[in-house]
Amino acid sequence: MIKWYIMKKIEKTFKALANYKRLEILAFINKNKNASVGEIAEKIKTSIKSTSKHLLTLYHADFLMKERAHGLTLYSLNDKIGDTEKLLLNILRKHF
Repeated sequence: MIKWYIMKKIEKTFKALANYKRLEILAFINKNKNASVGEIAEKIKTSIKSTSKHLLTLYHADFLMKERAHGLTLYSLNDKIGDTEKLLLNILRKHF
C-alpha cells in the first residue's frame, strides 16, 4: 500500500514537471516569491484559463501553496517541498 502511494506521488510530480510552461511558472514564482494568475499569465504569455490549469496541476503536485488576498489568489512555493524539488528549483533559478 505504501509503495503504491509513493509511486503515485512520483507520477504526479513527473507529470507536473513534464511541461515547459509549468517549469516557467515555477521559475517565475521562485524568483518573485508569490504571484497572481494574471501576473503569471502575462509573464509566460498564455491565457489566464490555461495558466490556471497549469497552476492547479502544480498545486496538486504539492509544488505550490495558494492564499486569497484582496480578491486575488496568490500562488507561492510550498515551503514543505522535499530535497529533490528544492534541487530542481535551484536549477531553474540558474537557467531561467
